[in-house]
Amino acid sequence: MKFRPSARPALGWLIPLALFGSVGALCTPTAHAETALVSSSPANGTTVDASPTQIELTFSAQLGPTNTVSLTCGGVIVPLAGPTALADGLSLTATLVSAAPAGECTVAWTVTATDGQPAGSGSFAFT
Repeated sequence: MKFRPSARPALGWLIPLALFGSVGALCTPTAHAETALVSSSPANGTTVDASPTQIELTFSAQLGPTNTVSLTCGGVIVPLAGPTALADGLSLTATLVSAAPAGECTVAWTVTATDGQPAGSGSFAFT
């Protein structure tokens, strides 16, 4: 009669290892890359002849459900309608409710990823 070693000692450490690896994979947090502003109208650093009627922002990744855009000119908050996401999923528009006063204007934005998690924020200025 030949002696055959049992596979049970190997299963003794293999099963807990597999379970530990599975639990670790489930607990891994999701990482989000920062969504970058690709272009805007008015563009950063430009001088406009008249108050724009809307702000348009285009981003590097698909936008989520909760996004904000604000406009401040010469220290005065300019009311905006929106922002509204465009069909491409990458762009937002915000319409000025009234004309912006002359002077330096700052557009600030915050966007979310498609899963609703924060994905980026920033600002730029035009005159």
